[in-house]
Amino acid sequence: MTHAFPMPHVVALYRHPVKGFSAEPIDGATLAVGSGFPRDRHFAFVSGRKPETPKPGGWVQPRTFLMQAVDPQLAAFTAHFDDASGALTITAPDGHAAVVHLGQPDTYAKAEALLAAHFEAGSHADIRLVEQDGKRGNWDFSDTEVSIINLATMREIEKACGVPLVKERFRGNVYIDGLAPWEEFSWPGRQLAVGNAVLDIMRPIQRCAMTSTTPGTGARDIDLPATMRKAFGHIF
Repeated sequence: MTHAFPMPHVVALYRHPVKGFSAEPIDGATLAVGSGFPRDRHFAFVSGRKPETPKPGGWVQPRTFLMQAVDPQLAAFTAHFDDASGALTITAPDGHAAVVHLGQPDTYAKAEALLAAHFEAGSHADIRLVEQDGKRGNWDFSDTEVSIINLATMREIEKACGVPLVKERFRGNVYIDGLAPWEEFSWPGRQLAVGNAVLDIMRPIQRCAMTSTTPGTGARDIDLPATMRKAFGHIF
């Protein structure tokens, strides 16, 4: 086991209660082995484009769900999860909202209708809401519980883009500062202390078209992966 090195300055913590929706800030999180931030990507809307049937505790490919890489207008929807009551509030860009409750599928219908009014279902199924088991999230990869974003790296990408970028575009859980750009590329195989938790650093994050969408608006205003590939020779 490698030695855990001190965490740089933590700027912000975020979770995404619904996969593909914009993030919500949180003050803190309790981590358990093999789990991510509580309720991060806990809910997701099946798109109907893939034949897979998601099951709690399992993993299916990301395009089983509505996601910003395919449906950029999702970025204009908001999701807030209330930990005390277990209520998830989903609000559409036009202000219409739906409330569902943790572990109560009989409360999902209004939220499913809200999303069906804005997105076309695929050929395999109707748009429907699903939950994970509380230990996992509906992550793009089965082993990526927590994502860490170095803001110094983001600023380098911002220079290449030539336009301001908000950090939420990168859809991370932990945003850090006080490092050199790209310093985190040397971290895989090491451990990182975050508060009382110790994280095993696995690999850089390959960025998809989801990062091309502006949070809060749903506008796909820049091809960020293409810009990164041209400027840096990679999309990590």
